[in-house]
Amino acid sequence: MIFREANLADIKQIQVVRNAVKENTLSAYEAKVGYVKLTMKS
Repeated sequence: MIFREANLADIKQIQVVRNAVKENTLSAYEAKVGYVKLTMKS
């Protein structure tokens, strides 16, 4: 995978992606072990 620094033209698509993802609430165990799962909003 190739990474590059974002530029001003990327901001709109970055916001689309950020708004489409929600972080699940972690259980106490998941928080303790550092488990993070991201899912797309439906």
